[in-house]
Amino acid sequence: MGLEKDIFNQISEHFIYSRDFNGVLALNLSDNGNLNPFELKEILTKLVYEKKVTLTFSSISENPHIKRFPDLPIDEQINHLNSESLSEICVYPSPNILANEYDSSKYDDRPFSKLLFLGKPQLKAYFFDITVLESYFQDPRYLVMNHEYRGSISITNEYYKSEEMPKKDKIVLENFGIGYTYKEEHERVVVGLLRYLSRLSPEHQQVWLTYQRNDKCFVEPDYTKNIMGGFATHVSIYKAFLEEIYHINEISKLINRQPLFKNSYKDSKPKDFTCYLRPTRNNYHNFVHLLDKMLSENINKNFFNDDILLTIETERKDGKIETKTKGTISMLDEWLRSKIFMDEDTIDKIIGPIKRIRKERQKPAHKVQEDNYDKKYFQMQNELINSAYNSVRTIRLLFMNHPLARNYEIPNWLYEGKIKIY
Repeated sequence: MGLEKDIFNQISEHFIYSRDFNGVLALNLSDNGNLNPFELKEILTKLVYEKKVTLTFSSISENPHIKRFPDLPIDEQINHLNSESLSEICVYPSPNILANEYDSSKYDDRPFSKLLFLGKPQLKAYFFDITVLESYFQDPRYLVMNHEYRGSISITNEYYKSEEMPKKDKIVLENFGIGYTYKEEHERVVVGLLRYLSRLSPEHQQVWLTYQRNDKCFVEPDYTKNIMGGFATHVSIYKAFLEEIYHINEISKLINRQPLFKNSYKDSKPKDFTCYLRPTRNNYHNFVHLLDKMLSENINKNFFNDDILLTIETERKDGKIETKTKGTISMLDEWLRSKIFMDEDTIDKIIGPIKRIRKERQKPAHKVQEDNYDKKYFQMQNELINSAYNSVRTIRLLFMNHPLARNYEIPNWLYEGKIKIY
């Protein structure tokens, strides 16, 4: 009984005083080699059945020193314990023991650190209202990286080094993700993993706690794959849009023309060309403005060569003839009709979204509108980028029908249509 107690104390003390609430390697519990593996496994088996300790295994998690996932059922733990080496197993005090026999009050001001102390898995996901990010977006001291289904928050170097910046605000959130509610509209929410939330200052942990969602939510599957070290199944529609523009320009060269678009954005993706994380009128209008610049303003007049007239003459009231340059949307529309002879539905699939985006851009230009928060802007942005993507994709498919471009190859993911709006 004394040896069993000593081993249990080693396990608990290692966990409590370690930097990241780590498990102790089972091999290190062998009493300096005086305890043979069979005897140690017998003691650990008893402690697991008594629900005093839990085990992690390198065969399940690459780094068993960190409890990344929920505990395995007891019988599974015992099976792994009997079949695996003690050098590949780590041991933790059970959540039941931590909650009932140890004082966690020192973590009362750090709610997420407290959950780790109480034995919650480090990669457990917690869900928060999307507005938890707003204060960081609005504060120039922070850099918020938004990669569609994942992101990060960090203090900028300038303010990190500043003595005027309070230490409590010099925070980093290494990783956050996107999730959705189970409600019909699948509202976006922020996913915080316990490991990273626990590293926030006490003050910022308290702030995040106030935004925690209590309704049922789920994690974006591609984010789950990412944190597990895998690759996302899909590609963002925003990346796909830029990829289509790039290939349209490359095919333009193959068919002996100037690029259709002046800028392919191949190595210069606009910072705000992504799904915004807060549904406001201003965010929506800013996105419309950017999308119009990337489409109608980006069309290269030199692409059309001498196929169409680039100007139009109109008679003024005084009888004089005035020459005006045609708009780029009109040029593309006329060229498609005169050179490709497409049906009206296909032309509308290409031109319709570009016209709509231009019209949407002109709305805020003609009147002052106050900003407002409304979840409808998520859906409006999704519909707009989807139609814009279908427009450029249709252009690329048409261009690939040209005899000089029929052997042109595009990435498999683009060909297979593994595209997603996160």
